[in-house]
Amino acid sequence: MTTIRQAVWKHLMGRHDQKLHANRPNAKPTQMAAVIPSGPVVQPPAVAFSVGRQNVSVYQGDLLSHNVDAMVNAANEDLVHAGGVAASFAKRGGPAVNQESADWIKANGRASANKPAVTSAGALPAKFIIHAVGPRWKGGKAGEADELKTAYRTA
Repeated sequence: MTTIRQAVWKHLMGRHDQKLHANRPNAKPTQMAAVIPSGPVVQPPAVAFSVGRQNVSVYQGDLLSHNVDAMVNAANEDLVHAGGVAASFAKRGGPAVNQESADWIKANGRASANKPAVTSAGALPAKFIIHAVGPRWKGGKAGEADELKTAYRTA
């Protein structure tokens, strides 16, 4: 039986270029977030589909404003949220995000594609942040695609 995670992965990877960019031509993959809403949402989804009895929606825009169960942060191995989207998670989530990230590292060691960290979302309108670590680009021939798939699957 296909899990929700597997179906979401297949749907997003198989339809990314046609569907997401058709609806949002200026969107980049890094600006998209797949979420399962736990409350009202403020805009219509770019893509919506069902997996069994579960509805899944993909939104473009300020992902930190959605009332969701979990948000996924593109993190580094040490969970130092110093730049990019990770810095936004830390800033808008408040001190709890950085503190829980530091505590997670002390208890578990460095995060990896096989070992994402999960913390509370602090002041964000979500229950959790999943800190997923993707690959560093090494020219595309050092297993980056497989490592990225692992990061998606484990998150």
